[in-house]
Amino acid sequence: MTYSTSAPGTTIDDVLRDGTVRSVFQPIVELDTGRVVAYEALARGPQGPLERPDSLFAAAREAGRLAELDAACRNAALTGALAPVTEPDGTVTHYIGTQVDVTSRVEAERALVQERDRTRSYLARIEELAYTDPLTGLPNRRRLAEQVDTAVWSARARDEAVALLFVDLNGFKALTGLPAATAAAEARRIADELAAVVARPVPLRDQEVVVRASVGVSVWPEDGADFPALLHAADMPMYAMRTGSPA
Repeated sequence: MTYSTSAPGTTIDDVLRDGTVRSVFQPIVELDTGRVVAYEALARGPQGPLERPDSLFAAAREAGRLAELDAACRNAALTGALAPVTEPDGTVTHYIGTQVDVTSRVEAERALVQERDRTRSYLARIEELAYTDPLTGLPNRRRLAEQVDTAVWSARARDEAVALLFVDLNGFKALTGLPAATAAAEARRIADELAAVVARPVPLRDQEVVVRASVGVSVWPEDGADFPALLHAADMPMYAMRTGSPA
């Protein structure tokens, strides 16, 4: 095969005028068998500053001649893929080409991608069900346990402390008589506004719901070494504050 060369000052106009765009063919190999199933045509310019495809296409883009370069690349690929049949005097009479049908491979790859996406969707749904409350969509106790355990391990490594605040909402049962969607929306609204309006009445349909917070606190490592111990230590003073009994 003969490669054309270009001078350092060669422009994209020169390349397109002289028809020096060429194709190199990269085999596409089936991973399981190592069998070559097709070839990919890669565009190259003449040897020189515009040989690399990034330089070639950048020059065409700057000159506003991308469409012409695309057509030249297709023609080069087509010509390179066909074998000429010539007369004894060298005159080309026709071309012979070989076509490889990769439809089944493409369909199999597409099905594999769809199955992968479906599996990811199922896994995400399983994780959501395992770690969130089905009514409110908020993290459940299992998620809290993981987060606290992670914080404890980090604090242990850094010789720090971890504080756990356990909050009980009094009057929250007023939401239980509502439809699920309404109760969930109100629960999220109350959770978002709790820090700012914990002592203020919350309007709920035709009545006002007064939500008060009883907070129990436990600190690692003084009150417990893991999540169950910290939760128990925080729950006891929270319950005492709620009932008014001594902790």
